[in-house]
Amino acid sequence: MPSIARTALPLALSALSATSPCLAADGWRAYPAQPPFGPGAFSRDGRFVLGGSAGVAAYSPIATGEIVRIGSVLAPGTQTPWTTFFTAGGSDSSGAPMLAGIAVHDCDPRFGCTRTAFRWSPSAGFVTLGNPFNPLLDTIATDTSADGAIIVGALQHGRSHFSLNPSPEGVPHPGLLLVPGWEATVWDRTNALQRLGFLPGGATSVANATSADGGVVVGTAELGYANGQTGAVAFRWTATTGMVSLGTLSGDHLSYGTDVSDDGDVVVGASRLTFLPARTCCIPATRDVAFRWTPATGMQSLGYLPGLNNSLATAVSGDGRVIVGHGFGIDDAGNPVADSQRAFRWTGANGMQTVSQWLASAGVSLPAGLVLYSANDVDRTGETLIGSGRYDGQPSSELTWIARVGERGSGLLIDLPAYQRTLGETSGRLAGALESLPASAFDGARRRTLFDRGADDAGRGCAWAGAEVDFADERRQRRQRFEAGACRDIGRWRVGLGLGTISDRARFGMGSTLTTSARQLSAEVAIRFGPRLEADVQATRGEFDLKATRRYATATGSDASSGTGRGHYESWRARLSARGRWRAGDMALTPYVSVTRMRGVLEPFAEAHGSFPATYGGARRTSTEATLGLMGALDAGSATTITPSLEWNHRLADAGSSLRADTLGLLGTTITPVESANGWARVSIDVDHRIGARSNLRLSLAASSRDADRIGLGALYSMRF
Repeated sequence: MPSIARTALPLALSALSATSPCLAADGWRAYPAQPPFGPGAFSRDGRFVLGGSAGVAAYSPIATGEIVRIGSVLAPGTQTPWTTFFTAGGSDSSGAPMLAGIAVHDCDPRFGCTRTAFRWSPSAGFVTLGNPFNPLLDTIATDTSADGAIIVGALQHGRSHFSLNPSPEGVPHPGLLLVPGWEATVWDRTNALQRLGFLPGGATSVANATSADGGVVVGTAELGYANGQTGAVAFRWTATTGMVSLGTLSGDHLSYGTDVSDDGDVVVGASRLTFLPARTCCIPATRDVAFRWTPATGMQSLGYLPGLNNSLATAVSGDGRVIVGHGFGIDDAGNPVADSQRAFRWTGANGMQTVSQWLASAGVSLPAGLVLYSANDVDRTGETLIGSGRYDGQPSSELTWIARVGERGSGLLIDLPAYQRTLGETSGRLAGALESLPASAFDGARRRTLFDRGADDAGRGCAWAGAEVDFADERRQRRQRFEAGACRDIGRWRVGLGLGTISDRARFGMGSTLTTSARQLSAEVAIRFGPRLEADVQATRGEFDLKATRRYATATGSDASSGTGRGHYESWRARLSARGRWRAGDMALTPYVSVTRMRGVLEPFAEAHGSFPATYGGARRTSTEATLGLMGALDAGSATTITPSLEWNHRLADAGSSLRADTLGLLGTTITPVESANGWARVSIDVDHRIGARSNLRLSLAASSRDADRIGLGALYSMRF
């Protein structure tokens, strides 16, 4: 789990402008369209990503990708506050993370800023963890247990300051620069405070991280030596042993602990040597080397990257097997070598290697000039890293990168907003299919009543076959329908049964595609109450399969992931018509009214192939609509009739679940049902031509204001027997 310092840089680098949500499909909304979010670290339980949104601390639930800003600790009207450096554990009863961090506020140029530890959740809001011994002194929170109940950090017991030790590149170092006046502290779920004390001969300690259950705490503390001097060393604390020094590597003068594995048995950090450089006589310099400590092995050096002579461990995977950080070089005068810093990944099998080398071993290369200079966090399995980078010689080209090598794909992402947009576009197309398939049950032959297919003679039957095609989005989306059915007259009743197929193919961003194939069965019943009044009821059940191929940009080019899903839908409609109720010149007018209810369900599915495949959580949608229409009939010869119609549709009710898409547990998007346009118009025109005594051919053209760029063309052949 990351200490809070590790999230500072991503927060600073993620000052992306906020954007409003975008409408992904009718009745669905995507969050976010261009996410103003820079991932910086994982939550302890792996369910959330921590980072920044427009310079403000925020978190993103892995399942939805929605950006949630946590706001400010202070009440409105106080001196400009800002919140930074935070960490997350588990979830509260609402499903949101339990956050902890430091609120920096009330800054005064004469006295500096006030720092207050806090605990936060949506249900409880901000709860400050002040200093009960002196409210004028500061507190800091640095890490939480996996369930968010235990928070570790430090409190001031004397006047001092709080600082982060920067690396040569200006990146905040995960080890707190140990200064007098602080004591390591633990807060429990009731916010009760426990002071962890000090090492022998020392009067300063700071807790930087805790194990998953909160039972092991690691950090840095002052230690007294026999000669009367003091130095800082990494410590490990448990309720049984108290605070125990982990010592230093042989010959070094101090050490600091930065992170600990979930079980508390693997501690990482750095050990430091202070020395006089060869090219100076009096100004000391320091050299750090990353370490890994276990109860069985003690402190072991992780060494350096080739050609460098400093290394700093920032994080360890939950299982303790993978350690990440960065290394850099210093010259003979003890000065940092410019542009030498590189992110590293360490394992027992491969030792320390740059993240670039780790990626190259999996066949993933970097763009020319891109430098991955800092690894800020690693997930629980060690397969996915978050870090910071820039292009060589371009200080303003700071970016957040995500790298992964694993069974489900290997790759490097550097344009995170662009990648997340592909998730939103694909999810939007899936939502559109879930919206349109149930409504398509009333297109084609079913646009008009069952009495408009076949003979009117009692005791006779009918049969029909039809096809319809429509285009949208500048012909990048095409839908085809085929249908056949039969009916039978029984007194005043007419009953019918139809079988149909629907195929839909859409092309969108970067050549991504969504192909949908549906099969449906429809049953209809119509009755005549007199010479003019008619009623009909239709019910449809359909199943569909889909294949989504999503293309996206990686660090060095483009890649594609694809997945197959399935779902089903149901639709029913009740309609009442007054056939030929009015006349306008030679045209007979038929008013009608109908109520329609539709329901669609998409089952969860996952993409495969490619470097960053995504998973989709499934969704459902239910809506109820009312329609008021007017249909005309104009004889255009002895065998031809022109039938125009105009409808006004109004949505009465709308409900459903969100459609979630996420990748790596880092990047996600949510397509959420929203109240769409309540009313829209639809116009169609049919030309019927009778062929002989028992057959009819109908040609159709239809358009809707709801899908203004979609035009439908159809043909229907019917006969009676």
